[in-house]
Amino acid sequence: MAASSASLVINSSFDGGSIECVECCEDAANVRLRLLPDPVSLNEGGKIFRQHFDFTCSKISPAEELPRDVICFRIENARASMCGYESYTAMYSLDGSEDWKRCDETGTTQIDEEGDGALVLSVNVVRHSPDSPGGGDIPGGGDSPDGRSSSSSSRKKRVCTVHVAYFVPYRYDTQHADLIARCLQSPLVTRSCAGLSVEKREIDLLTITDRSTPPEGKMAVWIVCRQHPAETMAEWWADGFLGRLLDGDPLKGADPARDALLRGSVVNIICCANPDGAALGLTRTNAAGMNLNREWSTPTEEHTPEIVGILAKIAESPSSSCDFVLDVHGDETLPRPVLCCAPAWDARLDRLQRAFWAELASANSDFSLEDSLPHLIHIPPAPGDAAGQCKTGADRLDNMAETGANLTLCSTQLAFRHDCLAMTLEQCFLAPWSVEKSKQLGADMIQPLAAILPSLRS
Repeated sequence: MAASSASLVINSSFDGGSIECVECCEDAANVRLRLLPDPVSLNEGGKIFRQHFDFTCSKISPAEELPRDVICFRIENARASMCGYESYTAMYSLDGSEDWKRCDETGTTQIDEEGDGALVLSVNVVRHSPDSPGGGDIPGGGDSPDGRSSSSSSRKKRVCTVHVAYFVPYRYDTQHADLIARCLQSPLVTRSCAGLSVEKREIDLLTITDRSTPPEGKMAVWIVCRQHPAETMAEWWADGFLGRLLDGDPLKGADPARDALLRGSVVNIICCANPDGAALGLTRTNAAGMNLNREWSTPTEEHTPEIVGILAKIAESPSSSCDFVLDVHGDETLPRPVLCCAPAWDARLDRLQRAFWAELASANSDFSLEDSLPHLIHIPPAPGDAAGQCKTGADRLDNMAETGANLTLCSTQLAFRHDCLAMTLEQCFLAPWSVEKSKQLGADMIQPLAAILPSLRS
């Protein structure tokens, strides 16, 4: 939605946008905002999830500079958010640039602990002018204590628009569509529809393999990204993974891991499993209010057609099975990425998990092997629990190690159905995590996957 006044316009009426403006924005030192809720959760006890935000701020005239060197945004209902914002720093870009920064580079992200608990974002909106020796943004901003310019220098100017987001966006209508189009330029790729969302958006499925090698004996790799729409780093991960997998540039030299993966497997990847949530700017649910990653045991056409469609595609695939599963997410509190929800309820699965994690740790220094190890699930589902009743509490992480697998989750349900290596990747919202780190982690995931491929069914 958009709100305007003689002073400022706050806009989130675009693909993935989300915020509510409390009142007309006359005071750029105190722009009052509120998080918008997802639909009431139908499968998590009627909870209302809020966390994601994505909006722009400008003057009514798009060519007019913003009125202060530092714009202060106050998200007043931050205490009602899903996970809070402890240790978090927001992201911003200036004048439509794709150069996203953390607020703490030139401003601040603070929680008003003594007041109403608001999340307060101070964003510097000053650039050097083109003739300035340094160029770029001015650290610290040059504001006087009242937030107005303390210098009359002509070598700096305020921008016209600032864009603020929970994490760097990955737009469904543009970036996702461009990713699919780029991949389809490769002869290794075919695209199919894995079903329709609640609002009838198609679920894109890319199937990738070296078709010059016989299909017999190839491992079926299934990767699902962005069940939770605010976790845009999941699709940035897919961008990096696909970029390396389909990179045939001879100038970059040989890539034995990539070639082995293409020869030895059929990679099936869904880059955005929740297109409605991505387009609508939701935090956790689909358009029907369902957390998709609690629906893998008993999905329905009415409320979770996304999961119905993906499971049908797995069943229709040449092997009708999975040999490897990765479910890609982002976590609000982790300092480093981990692999979790990792069924290891027999010696074979335990061995495969540990071997994969060790390979990934050698390929990517950001991955935390030590923090992943506690998330191995050694207790199989209880007898009669095949339907996977949704557990409450911290069912995604530690308590599954003591209570057994929650079969409503993607990785645990598919491991249960197909006796395969399966896990959930959790990336980070907290600094210093970035788009570049997500894409690098995606690219580096090819090495451990290729290394473990011959052992998946041995």
